[in-house]
Amino acid sequence: WPKAIVDMMDQCGVRTKAYRRLQELEREFKCDDITLTFTQEGKPLHGILDRAIKGRIREVETNPTKLEAVDNEIKGLLDMDFAEPARPRKNFELAHYLPVQAVFKTNPEAASGLKTRLVKDASARQSNLAGLNDVLHQGPNLLPDIVKVIFNFKKYKFALTADIEGAFQQFKIADDDRTFLRFKWPLGISSNPQAKIQEFWANRLDFGLGRMPLKKWSSNSQHLGNFIKKHSPVTDPVVSYDQVSAKFIGIPWNQTTDRLSVPKEKALKILVAGEPTKRKLLKGLASVFDPLGIIAPLTINAKILLQETWKLKLGWETPLSGQDATKYEAIIGQLQNADLLSIPRQMIRSAVKERTLHIFCDASLRAYGCVAYLREQAPGDNPVTSFIMSKARVAPVKQMTIHRLELLTALIGARMSKSIVSFIGTAAIHTHFYTDNSSVIGWIRSKPGKFIPFVANRAATKELWFSGPSWLKLPDEELHSKMKAENAALSPKENVMEDESYFKGGLGNQGEKPKKSSALFQYNPKIDKDGVIRCSTRLINSNDLSSDQKEPIILPDRNLSRLVLKDIHECKCFHFGGVNAILHRLRQNFLMIHARRQARDTIRECATCKILNAEAAQLPIANLPHFRIERSAPFGYTGCDFCGPIRYKKDSGEAGKGYILLFTCCVTRGINIQITTDLSTAEVLGALQKFVNRYPYVKQIISDIGTSFVRAAKELKTLYEHIRDPEIRRWLADSFVEWRFNPPSSPWFGRFFERQAQTIKRPLRKVLGTNVPHFRDLEVILSGIEAMVNQRPITTVDSGTDESEALSPADLMFGYKTTAIRSLKQRGKPTK
Repeated sequence: WPKAIVDMMDQCGVRTKAYRRLQELEREFKCDDITLTFTQEGKPLHGILDRAIKGRIREVETNPTKLEAVDNEIKGLLDMDFAEPARPRKNFELAHYLPVQAVFKTNPEAASGLKTRLVKDASARQSNLAGLNDVLHQGPNLLPDIVKVIFNFKKYKFALTADIEGAFQQFKIADDDRTFLRFKWPLGISSNPQAKIQEFWANRLDFGLGRMPLKKWSSNSQHLGNFIKKHSPVTDPVVSYDQVSAKFIGIPWNQTTDRLSVPKEKALKILVAGEPTKRKLLKGLASVFDPLGIIAPLTINAKILLQETWKLKLGWETPLSGQDATKYEAIIGQLQNADLLSIPRQMIRSAVKERTLHIFCDASLRAYGCVAYLREQAPGDNPVTSFIMSKARVAPVKQMTIHRLELLTALIGARMSKSIVSFIGTAAIHTHFYTDNSSVIGWIRSKPGKFIPFVANRAATKELWFSGPSWLKLPDEELHSKMKAENAALSPKENVMEDESYFKGGLGNQGEKPKKSSALFQYNPKIDKDGVIRCSTRLINSNDLSSDQKEPIILPDRNLSRLVLKDIHECKCFHFGGVNAILHRLRQNFLMIHARRQARDTIRECATCKILNAEAAQLPIANLPHFRIERSAPFGYTGCDFCGPIRYKKDSGEAGKGYILLFTCCVTRGINIQITTDLSTAEVLGALQKFVNRYPYVKQIISDIGTSFVRAAKELKTLYEHIRDPEIRRWLADSFVEWRFNPPSSPWFGRFFERQAQTIKRPLRKVLGTNVPHFRDLEVILSGIEAMVNQRPITTVDSGTDESEALSPADLMFGYKTTAIRSLKQRGKPTK
């Protein structure tokens, strides 16, 4: 909706390149001959094909009336010397052909009943060539702003409009550039269906000769209408001054009541036809022409619904359902009642003593916008307020905080006020801005003199929307006294300290001695010469303490206490130290009622502490994979990882370095330890072979993407692929080990076997200490650690005498209780 943001855009960026080209064109202009302003990229070639031209002809051939109207229009161009037959093209001569398209409108005054206008499509092109618009300078936009045109229409008491039948300038096209304005048409086809296609070109711009007859006059004054009928040079001019359904540039205008509204018939016709879809919603919303935002509170609901359909990724023809369908029907009902919403056309009155502009800004998490009212004070009369315009936009899809949306709304209001003041043309107008967000007020106050802000209620009802708040109509001397901020922020500490009501009220109303039920009674209070309540302590005779420490000021449980605690927490403790640090600083000058509770509240409400002390978000724990919870044979699903290195002695006495290849059962948590001399693929395959020989039911191995594991998996796959005997391949297919790799840089995928590495390292470090064992001794030590880990309890160990023993991984792997240590009674008995 470009018209909805006409006043919201920053107009600082001027298209200097376009204006520079306009100046060059003015210097090149000679008499009535002009040239086309081509860009540096070159000139277009050929244009559209003949089959495309024939397709345009077939579109109007089905209707003889339209075909005759187009044929007569082209004959009229030739008769008025706007076009002429084109000379044949020379070899390698550049040219461009413009397709001719007719636009028809019902006109009872015309002979054929149709008003025909020919349009030459300069954007048409072949797929591999440029169009005319692609290689011409666009130039600056010389058309007036649509809102400025409407404001000029609303300025004065009497309005007068007319349609210009022909507003043309007499410009000839240079001979060398006419070849780029060629077009084709079978002249006389309306009377001769076999007419051949001929080539023409325009020798003048499509605007034609200079003449400007005015027809279809409209006014809100009968006297002006009669005057025009009497003195108009046009024969029998059409003048209307009492129509209920007149229009001004597409805006409905009731001439009898002199009020403007919004056209909605086309939108309703689109929305009520068939099932509600996203396409109909967008098409109907785009057909609402409301540059002043008269029904912005209604159309913003449709825009929000349209944004929701995009978030849901609905198709263009997907019917809306549920709450979306309900909102769709509600939008239709609101548009049907939009007839009640209209505004007076006249907004500027004469003989005004003072004129002020009031702009209200507001935002929510769904949308934001602003509305402007004009307040006029005439001498000896009550103030009059009128609706000027409003702007509303949907909040971005990427969610923003309410404070940022409020600040964006304030910026839009400032830009809109600048446009309104420039359009109205009143230099002495005063502007007031209103917002209900204290953060925005603080940001605006950081730039003195830019705004006059305060907090006010937002407008909601129909009367409030079109006339503004009722206090805008009060006289100037009473206007500012009614302005109050409902969310009053805490006063600055320096101003609060000067307020005696914070100190004398708690004691002065009760006399010198408070009652026992009073919170001040336990502090033995007294009033000093400055009227401040102080606490009488037993330290009055101390020479080392200050007067505030000997007789501290008693602070009540009010806003002042919160300001003092906030100042201590931020400026003296630097958000550090907690409650005790705040109380320590506070006690140097003050004694506060409920001090500890208020100190805790101060830390809890501190925005900086909230951010820095907040706990990181915890991601939800993922579901366990199927191999962790399915019943399977021991080590059917196995996790595999390397640990180490470990130093050992070779048989020759030299030092060596080995690694532990740890296999962990996914179901029983049992482990198997294999030791390798290095990380090579051969060592991994050898250790894997020993492991599979002991546990032949291995189906899947899970590991990280270590180089040794990746190569080992490739070797196993290669061996399987080189077996040609079908019986062996079938047997291996049932016992083939699948190797599954975890994603890179994701150790939590293998958490169940990664943590077993520490289970092995801790006892191994304590057993070896600083000793370096031989390789065979290291194997024996690791086998003992494996047995110990497999016999560890994995269920709760109960200290009761009647409870069963805890389960261990070995119990699940072997199906019965195992022990590696004989009882003391069995140690001394020989076995048979």
